Amino acid sequence: MKKLRMISALALLFALIITAVPILGAKAQGHLIWEADVLSTGGPVTSPVLEAGRVYRIEAKGWFISCDPTYGWVIFAGDAQYYTDEFYGTFTYGPTWTSPLPAPSGHSFLQIDGMDVNWGPFSNVDHEYTIFYTGTGAPITFTIVDWIDENYAHNFCHIHIKIYEGPPPPRGETAFAYGDGYATCFMSMDFDGDGKRDFKNWGWSNGPLAPGSYTFDVWAGAAKCDLGKGTLVGNVTIDYDGSTATVTYMMHTSWTMQNTQLYVGSEPLPRDSQGEYTVAPGQYPYIHAGISAVSDTYTVSGLSGDIYVVAHADVLEV
Repeated sequence: MKKLRMISALALLFALIITAVPILGAKAQGHLIWEADVLSTGGPVTSPVLEAGRVYRIEAKGWFISCDPTYGWVIFAGDAQYYTDEFYGTFTYGPTWTSPLPAPSGHSFLQIDGMDVNWGPFSNVDHEYTIFYTGTGAPITFTIVDWIDENYAHNFCHIHIKIYEGPPPPRGETAFAYGDGYATCFMSMDFDGDGKRDFKNWGWSNGPLAPGSYTFDVWAGAAKCDLGKGTLVGNVTIDYDGSTATVTYMMHTSWTMQNTQLYVGSEPLPRDSQGEYTVAPGQYPYIHAGISAVSDTYTVSGLSGDIYVVAHADVLEV
């Protein structure tokens, strides 16, 4: 450790301490949604809520020091990830570090939610580091942890945080094939003839379909079977030769499928384990889960006569 400054330098350091104040009106700041100073005295600073699934860019800039106020000796200087007890230069423009060392035992000096962060390789230019963070629908808290001497009363200065908002998370929707003149909305079905609708869910059964080739649109988010509320996301083709049906989903540009569920049969809808008609996609007889694809194909055999098709997909806008 080297004696770098006397008590006169400490006065300047006190002047550099700034209270953390979040920036309001984030949208007006472009993609910068918040910034604050995390003080080296150990107090936590909490961000606004970060939207679940959205990716954020977090920048940490600056450094802090620990001093012996009696003699004006600098014990060490640290940034988000690294420290040294040997540096030169002025406090006004920042030090030149001669022997940067990582925080002990794989820790980081700047933590998020009480956990260590890998801020990347050492940066001697403004001690600026960048990471990407995926929001969870909750705020995050930054804290500087002094892993060297744990004496926060002798620490001065701060690390400045900026959070930039990335693109929104993919928009997930439920989607069904709509066969125009062949389509019957679930919400209009009344199998028991009591004059009341049997299902509250939207979606369509398509049929009866004689042997032939068909192409139906796939609509997402069309609540109450209202196409005006939905988004056209792809199509389904059906090739039926009287005994085998080949059903292929194909998404339009910017959409992908995470799961597909299919019913093909001689009745308008599949039946559940109790023998009752169901519109729940999880109870359709043919399911491909976790596919993350723009196309998907099923081949269903053992058919005869006219058929009905209910084609569902969980889709994401990408």
